[in-house]
Amino acid sequence: MPCRLIFRCEFCRSEADQLTQISIERQLLHFRFGQYVDCGPAGWLIWHGRGPYGRSLYACPGHRGQLRNYVLKHYDGPHARSRTIHPSLPPDDLAVARRRARYQGWATAHLERPG
Repeated sequence: MPCRLIFRCEFCRSEADQLTQISIERQLLHFRFGQYVDCGPAGWLIWHGRGPYGRSLYACPGHRGQLRNYVLKHYDGPHARSRTIHPSLPPDDLAVARRRARYQGWATAHLERPG
């Protein structure tokens, strides 16, 4: 059964445009935690929480500052206070994500392309 992921801003509930949507979906393949990522042509900000830093959070260009303030208020640690914003990863980075997942011992069946 096909499904579709929908990413919404945590503050205004607006949805990402189609190109940004694709870029955000690509970021799900990478095992990041405690990092900010600048994503897509529209300039969305992603907080890859995971682990001790909660879930991943998404903010539209108008609410980037609010997302950083929220993370700083609710999570303590060097990752939350980091001023580094990483660029989004290129679309052809699927092979690298697959290799990293295998190396780290993750089940990679969901990363494999169908037959």
